[in-house]
Amino acid sequence: MKKSINYLAITTCFCFMLGTTLAQANPDSSQDNMHDQIFKTMDTNSDGMVTRDEFIRFGKKKFQEMDVNGDGGSPSARSIHNVRQQKSNEGGSVMKGFVQNIESIAVKNEEFRRVLYTAKNCQLVVMALKPKGEIGMEVHKLDQFFRVEEGTGEAVLDGVRTAISAGFAVLVPAGTNHNIINTGSVPMKLYTLYAPPNHRDGVVHHTREDAEADNEHFDGKTTE
Repeated sequence: MKKSINYLAITTCFCFMLGTTLAQANPDSSQDNMHDQIFKTMDTNSDGMVTRDEFIRFGKKKFQEMDVNGDGGSPSARSIHNVRQQKSNEGGSVMKGFVQNIESIAVKNEEFRRVLYTAKNCQLVVMALKPKGEIGMEVHKLDQFFRVEEGTGEAVLDGVRTAISAGFAVLVPAGTNHNIINTGSVPMKLYTLYAPPNHRDGVVHHTREDAEADNEHFDGKTTE
């Protein structure tokens, strides 16, 4: 059953958190000034009004930012706290990094590719390959690491095929032609690290076809 998400409630909650954070960061700012900042964030077309659709879109966007495991569930107290903490850290004095159960996130992921976190010199991504699916033969000017959490398949590095399954790690040096193939009858779940980053931060590709159609690359913007 598809989960019902109350974006109106999420938006209201997030506006409260954002207002509180702004008040903490700018104790000398007036309440009107803080409200103006929140209003301008939601007024995407800058027409001086916030429609119901803009209000809901804002909530949906913030929900997706908090839904770190991509399961569509309601944001946990921890994820809401992390978003609030991120806002309070925008001064750059504290870096949170990424501290999550990567096995759980990888196993629950159903997207072909979902970028979870991008640092200056590396990037964390979860992937899911459909039965008989594959990443596709490719070569990078960077190093890449894979770890399989579920499923069975093959790693192909410069023509050498090796059977892989849950628990296997694959390290692909820069310049190596490589592919990961799901040879099994169930989805293969894995995560990968690029060093340095290879994709745009936060990008989600539902299918391999979506990924191939999106000519995106790392644009220098990190998660924090």
